[in-house]
Amino acid sequence: MDAIALGLILYAGGGVASGLGILLVLPVLALTVLADRRDALLIAAVAALAVLAQQMFSGFSGTTPATDYTTAGLLGVLVFVVALATWPVANRLRESEALVRRQEIDLANLAQLSQYIVQHLRESILVIDAHDRIRLINESAAQILGDEKAYPDALIGEACPRLLFLLESWRQGSAGSGALPAEDPTFVAADGARVIRAHFAPLGSTNPGPLLIFLEDTSLLGEKVQQSKLAALGRLSASIAHEIRNPVGAMSHAGQLLAESPRLAEEDRRLTQIIRTNADRVSGIIDNVQRHSRRERPRLERLSLSAWTEEFHAEFCETMQWPRARLTVGGADSDVEVRVDPDQLRQILWNLCDNALKHAAQDDPDHSVEIRYGRMVPNARPFLEVADRGPGVAPEHAERIFEPFYSGGRGTGLGLFLARELAQTNGATLLCMNLTTRTASDLNGARRLLKAERFDLCLTDMRLPDGDGLDLVAWIQENKASVPVAVITAHGNVESAVRALKLGAFDFVSKPLDLGVLRKLVGSAIRLRAGADERTAASLQGARLLGSSTVMEQLRDMIARVARSQAPVHIYGESGTGKELVARMIHECGARHEGPFVAVNCGAIPTELMESELFGHKRGSFTGAVADKKGLIQSAEGGTLFLDEVADLPLHMQVKLLRVVQEKTVRPVGEAREETVDVRILSATHRNLADLVAQGRFREDLFYRINVIELHVPALRERRGDIAEIAEAILLRLARRTNAAPTALSADAVRTLQSYPFPGTGEGIRPHP
Repeated sequence: MDAIALGLILYAGGGVASGLGILLVLPVLALTVLADRRDALLIAAVAALAVLAQQMFSGFSGTTPATDYTTAGLLGVLVFVVALATWPVANRLRESEALVRRQEIDLANLAQLSQYIVQHLRESILVIDAHDRIRLINESAAQILGDEKAYPDALIGEACPRLLFLLESWRQGSAGSGALPAEDPTFVAADGARVIRAHFAPLGSTNPGPLLIFLEDTSLLGEKVQQSKLAALGRLSASIAHEIRNPVGAMSHAGQLLAESPRLAEEDRRLTQIIRTNADRVSGIIDNVQRHSRRERPRLERLSLSAWTEEFHAEFCETMQWPRARLTVGGADSDVEVRVDPDQLRQILWNLCDNALKHAAQDDPDHSVEIRYGRMVPNARPFLEVADRGPGVAPEHAERIFEPFYSGGRGTGLGLFLARELAQTNGATLLCMNLTTRTASDLNGARRLLKAERFDLCLTDMRLPDGDGLDLVAWIQENKASVPVAVITAHGNVESAVRALKLGAFDFVSKPLDLGVLRKLVGSAIRLRAGADERTAASLQGARLLGSSTVMEQLRDMIARVARSQAPVHIYGESGTGKELVARMIHECGARHEGPFVAVNCGAIPTELMESELFGHKRGSFTGAVADKKGLIQSAEGGTLFLDEVADLPLHMQVKLLRVVQEKTVRPVGEAREETVDVRILSATHRNLADLVAQGRFREDLFYRINVIELHVPALRERRGDIAEIAEAILLRLARRTNAAPTALSADAVRTLQSYPFPGTGEGIRPHP
């Protein structure tokens, strides 16, 4: 069509002589680029024919000179030359375009594959841009940070404030050099069970610019070392049979022949029997090690701990030539039965008693070792323990005594490791409390000990011969405030426990004592003493509780003080004042900082789902309960439960929550038995609970249980001196997000802000994304 149109134009313009024929080259050139070789020649032929047809038509009319035919022929040849010369170039262009398309597809597939690989890496990786917004995060990193739905495009500070603090420290300390900050760059994962080390690497030359953050689970290195040790242990156990069993068998056989000799004296016969017994015991240990290395199932039998421990006691004392008075057996229940492998249980208890007698009671004739058994309260789980009053394990060895080949300078380092492995094989758990205890019989004796020595915990009864346990709590707060003190109360005497907590007690435990609860209490107290000052300083700095006014300094001081206790804390303040931030700081400064922090908005849960959400439910307990579900309270095990807007709880849920606070137990929906929980409860509301109690809308007994300690978070209008500092921090944050220079507030702007009647909160000057 283009050739025909140009032919008509040539005819109207006076023919080839007019010079317009050269325009025919342009559409031929363009069409040749788009067509293949055959079509290009066809296009050139059509164009040449169009020129010749125009020339012939002009010749018939008698107006065209003869030279114009030569020009038309040359133009037709030129069209063919252009078509033939352009086609190879056009072909190369098309091949290049096809190659680019294939490369784009390959790149897209490669990007998709890379995304898949990154998402499923065991290592945790995320990428943030210059504005601290997450652009890429894999599943492992999302699990560490705790909220997979918030990524990507979430701000790193919203996902993990501690990680943002470490990032800012890295930026300030390294100035983009890639070095780690001076402080330990670790934080606790959202599940509360892992310690994570953060590594930062810039992805460009700009500062601030995009960053690659690698989150390293510090426990994985220990797992690799443990696997290497286990492999070495397997190789060692494989050679035990050949290297040890033969000489042990020879000893046993020789002892048997010697025992059959009629000329053997009675004392020599007794010593010979000891040799034979120990040879048989060594042979049994070899069998257990080999069975364990082959992961054979234990040979389970039902045993009565009362009869079995007495039999073990007699055998151990006779074999080891140990006075029976220094190894005693005691148990509160005579009907405790367990289903275990008797040989493996004997080896476990033998190792524990042997260690205790060698290292705790050998040098002091007054020290003794006791084997105790019974059932835990209230879950009735059986326990068997070996207790001594020796010096204990050195702190530098306490966390590693169950590792293979770790001996702390004594022994082979296999005894306790094998004992724990055998316990796990039988469905049991082997723990080491490693405590040194001192006992005072009265109030004056306790004061003398506390003055003379350093203690990590004081555990006192409420009734003492010369005073009251509350008197000791008050004395410790005045004279030894760094020592956590816990009180033992009678069952159901919650009022005494509340009074003790108000005086500053760390926690309380009710009679009869539950061994599991007591262990957790002692562990929390010890963790509280370890690095408490450094942890508190880091939390108060990292949490960004802005303000240097007197009320804010008092609030920080109160946070540091109440973090040392396990008492329930109620946080009161208007909406937006930062009540949840205060609760998180209490959690991070306290003994439960390694546990989870579970925040629950009581006003956001539908009433009909509230019991199931808080307490959990059993499968089939109601329509739609297709599986067991753990409640939010159980999810906070070992950590802190924060009940925001607790005033919105309906009255029937307040009754159930009261039991959680008083008895530290929960009963899931559809479950017949209660479960023990170890959580610290913090609550908050913007309403006055005392007024709600007076109106009958909040239970008075629950009010006094959760309001043991009250913290008031001041509104912004109550601390106008902090407004300038808060506004400048917000401007700095906005400048960092937008990669712009910080804007300084003028004096008029500061006065305007300070004169504005903020309705109770800092929301009015908070930046919104």
